[in-house]
Amino acid sequence: GLAVAEALGVAGARVVLSSRRDQHVAAAVGRLRGQGLEVTGVSCHVGRPHDREALVQKALATYGGIDILVSNAAVNPAFGPALEADEGVWEKIFQINVTAAAMLVKLVVPHMEKRGGGSIVLVSSLAGYMPFP
Repeated sequence: GLAVAEALGVAGARVVLSSRRDQHVAAAVGRLRGQGLEVTGVSCHVGRPHDREALVQKALATYGGIDILVSNAAVNPAFGPALEADEGVWEKIFQINVTAAAMLVKLVVPHMEKRGGGSIVLVSSLAGYMPFP
């Protein structure tokens, strides 16, 4: 996520980044601002509707619009064979990796449409390149 934020900032984007922990947000913002990039940040747990709304509002209040959404939040609460995972594991995976991502997209698309469109990239796992057993 940080590498994507950095690449977008280097390319000229004004970036709003987030993480679940305040200290991670502060460290990332400091690092990117240290490179002269225009960036702000906000703590956000994408599984919480209020946090998602606050993230979108921060972007709108700071930069006046949203042109790009990159969501790199995902969970994998259990390692091992998929068929051995219990229902609670699957519920958490779907809640964060699918539902939260869809709700974040739902929040930003109207703002993108007002600006004539935008780009959305959802990243959830490296397992597509290196599958788990």
